[in-house]
Amino acid sequence: MQAIETIIGSYTREAGVRDLERHLSKIIRKTIKNYIEKTEGQKARKTIPKFHIEARSLPKYLGAARHLYSEVNRQDTPGIVTGLAWTPYGGETLQIEAVKMKGTGSIKLTGKLGETMRESAQAAHSYCRVHCKEYEISEDFFKKSDLHLHIPEGAIPKDGPSAGVGIVTAFTSILSGKKVKANLAMTGEITLSGKVLPIGGLEEKIIAAKRAGITTVLVPRKNEPELSEISDEIKKGIDLILVDKISEVLEHALL
Repeated sequence: MQAIETIIGSYTREAGVRDLERHLSKIIRKTIKNYIEKTEGQKARKTIPKFHIEARSLPKYLGAARHLYSEVNRQDTPGIVTGLAWTPYGGETLQIEAVKMKGTGSIKLTGKLGETMRESAQAAHSYCRVHCKEYEISEDFFKKSDLHLHIPEGAIPKDGPSAGVGIVTAFTSILSGKKVKANLAMTGEITLSGKVLPIGGLEEKIIAAKRAGITTVLVPRKNEPELSEISDEIKKGIDLILVDKISEVLEHALL
């Protein structure tokens, strides 16, 4: 069972099972071939022995894993937030990292971000400037500090409107020195006035969070009707918190 779960998680990325079937067939063919080669010339057996394939031996049959999921931060750390993204192959966790350094107020964005995510970063920066007193951020940080936002796996294009809450949390955290809670993920777009907007692909994102061992997920309140359509089995073990405003996100996410 563990081997099959590893194949699903590390070698396939599709809604159906065709790719899984192909990989299982490949393992069976190689196993039979190896058995025939080892027993060639020996007296034929009346029964074929059983074969046990372990997860650790899969690279021998299928090669190196094709899909590696993003690492999830397991410690309370300033400036590191777990976001959730939708892809054509399902949900993914997204590690959002921010650092602060002496400078003149510039923002550097790396990780092959699309235009929408770049706009979210600009909106997050403006929100921090407007609300700096509330979160014990230096009022002149935008004159004396540069910010660098990075989302790893830079070779993979990333875009969409659901990373806004993660970016503003990363910026607020690194500027205030407050740690972000571990095992917490979030999704949602933001407005300059501090509202959290709904997103798509909620079920896939919750599945991604569960797969990564996340225990708490912040979800836009306007997505609440969709939660009733998601099975209890998927939601089991995850504390889903509905949020309307950025202030609520930061209240739940920052220590």
